[in-house]
Amino acid sequence: MPIGLLEIATSARIRRARERLDRLEEMHDALRLSEHYSQREIAEVLGTTQPRVHRMLKAMEGRSADVETPEEIILRAIVADVDGPEREQMIQALIGYDYTFREYAPEPLEGAIEGTWDEVTHASMTGLLSEEEYERVRDAVQPPRP
Repeated sequence: MPIGLLEIATSARIRRARERLDRLEEMHDALRLSEHYSQREIAEVLGTTQPRVHRMLKAMEGRSADVETPEEIILRAIVADVDGPEREQMIQALIGYDYTFREYAPEPLEGAIEGTWDEVTHASMTGLLSEEEYERVRDAVQPPRP
């Protein structure tokens, strides 16, 4: 690899993680504010549009404003410290998480509702979790097989 390529790739991964984490935090803020304010008022506070606030609230349906998802736990570790002690704290938080698992529609219907475990699987597939980290979490959690 040319000099600097690895550093730039790492920096880009951290930037993408920070951007996604910022979007998720904004969605949590919108949900917290929705208990007391209209979508127009929330849009003004967040510096965005009412239709965007509507989409954020729609995406947050069924979620708590105060509960971190596995994706957020992983993103925080990446943003805070790529290879340091944050990684072990992340793994322990993922091992202790109370997951939901994918639910499939009964036959003859098709489709599925994703669970929070899917966020861990996705992080592994996109390189946010190493294979070793994923296996440690998977072995501790023992998710059901599809």
